[in-house]
Amino acid sequence: MTTTALDEQLQFDIPVPDGFDYEFWKQTLGAIAAHDQKEGPAAISDLQKRLEETRRVAGLNTRSRWYKEVQWAYGDLLLQGEAGGVKAKQLQEDAVRITGYQWGTLKNLKSIAAEFPASRRRDGLTWSHHVLCAPLSEENQDRLLKVAREKNLSVRELSERIKNKHQTGKALPTKALAELPDIDGFQPKGLDRLENPVTLKMSLHSKQLLNQIADAKGFLGAEQALWWMVTEYWKQNKQTLEAQIAEFEANRKKIMLQRLKEVDDEFPDVDGR
Repeated sequence: MTTTALDEQLQFDIPVPDGFDYEFWKQTLGAIAAHDQKEGPAAISDLQKRLEETRRVAGLNTRSRWYKEVQWAYGDLLLQGEAGGVKAKQLQEDAVRITGYQWGTLKNLKSIAAEFPASRRRDGLTWSHHVLCAPLSEENQDRLLKVAREKNLSVRELSERIKNKHQTGKALPTKALAELPDIDGFQPKGLDRLENPVTLKMSLHSKQLLNQIADAKGFLGAEQALWWMVTEYWKQNKQTLEAQIAEFEANRKKIMLQRLKEVDDEFPDVDGR
């Protein structure tokens, strides 16, 4: 899933029926999923034709809703399904099967779409700009998005602006701190305010890559991106890693006991013990 440039030629509109239609909803979701990895006017034209055919076959009265990024389209469609009465389990199963994305990704798209209904989305800013502001209070969301639009801030520039507020001790009021994955219930919220931070040295290329990941995921900088990568790796390899850690600790204990025995043999107590 890519965030395309906000080019007027790349707009597409989704037909929204007057009343919720389950089959039409699934077909529309499928049409978006079939084209969201393609880019350019030709791909958008192909998508429009498919959506129009879906609407025509269904024979429904619809209105248009225009989009420039598929993230908003996915989020709104998931909200439509939820509002249309699709049960949570069915919604999850349908969405994962039709789009091919994990539910965690789709749930995030739905959450951002709910946080920013169409009336609060800023033209000229990307979905990622809105993701960065999502944890903030509504007042600060609107203020920062307005500033980003007026000053033409990139996603990274907006991220740095928010991050700098935290580093200077003037943290912006939030509804909840930025959501990061956790390891067994431990969630490091406010990474930039840790009392005993650890400094990691890395190549410039690695730092740039982490910043790109942060931009794509809506994190506030390379540190959060790195934490996300670590936790995702832990979750996917937990059993193997726990076994390796246990083996390492057992071997270390065995070596320590052996060394203690060697010391005792070389320097016995006065009474000969």
